[in-house]
Amino acid sequence: MFGVGPGEMIVIAIVILVLFGSAKLPEFARSIGKSMRIFKEEASKLKSEFENEEPYPPPTSTKMESTQKPIDVEGKVEPKKS
Repeated sequence: MFGVGPGEMIVIAIVILVLFGSAKLPEFARSIGKSMRIFKEEASKLKSEFENEEPYPPPTSTKMESTQKPIDVEGKVEPKKS
């Protein structure tokens, strides 16, 4: 799990116990659990929004077609007269 072995997990648990104390540990675990639940709910809502979203319709404009036509500029350009 996350590249953390059993020895590291024990050290992390001891550090958390020392930092928060045994009285605050259940409250800390509850808040972590609530945070994870909220995160999972929001992630699933976001995923369902993307799945239910309709793709954009193809463009109906013909402007692209008219801009792709070759332009014949030869003979139409006149130099400036001084």
